[in-house]
Order: sequence, then structure tokens, then C-alpha cells
Amino acid sequence: MKLVLICMSFVLTLATALDFRCYRLVKYGDCKGHYKQWSFRPSDKKCIEFDYSGCGGNGNRFWTEFECVWYCYALTIATAPPRSYRNFYY
Repeated sequence: MKLVLICMSFVLTLATALDFRCYRLVKYGDCKGHYKQWSFRPSDKKCIEFDYSGCGGNGNRFWTEFECVWYCYALTIATAPPRSYRNFYY
């Protein structure tokens, strides 16, 4: 039981640390470059491709789709609120 609690606290701590990065809005940056980058969109729980300008921006920017999924999609699974289920009686 203690091991389960330790694992749960580790996952929640990790999720809290990554929360800022993955849930920020996409910032394209302030320069004039066009570099393909990936950003996590929490409303869809998807990583999307966008054109990064080369400077500015924020932490919600990844070089590859794999990196984006690795950091952010797993986070949405670990921190998803519990579902409410209706009780159906027959």
C-alpha cells in the first residue's frame, strides 16, 4: 500500500511540474522565421504543428510530435479528473 501511495505522489508531483508547459497557449514568437514545431492543445488533448518564428514563444513548443506526446499527452491521462458514471437500475 505504501508503494502505491509513493507512486501516486510521484505521478502527481511530476504532473504538477509539467502542467505549466503543456497548458500554456501557443505563442508563435516575435521574429520572421518559419520553423515547424509542435504544441499541445489541451482542449483536444492533441499535439498540433505550428510555425514558430524563431524567437520568443514559451515552453509549450516541442521539436517533434513524439516529444510533445511524451511530455503532455501522458500528463492528461495521469491528471484526468475521475469520470462520473450514472447508476442504471433495471
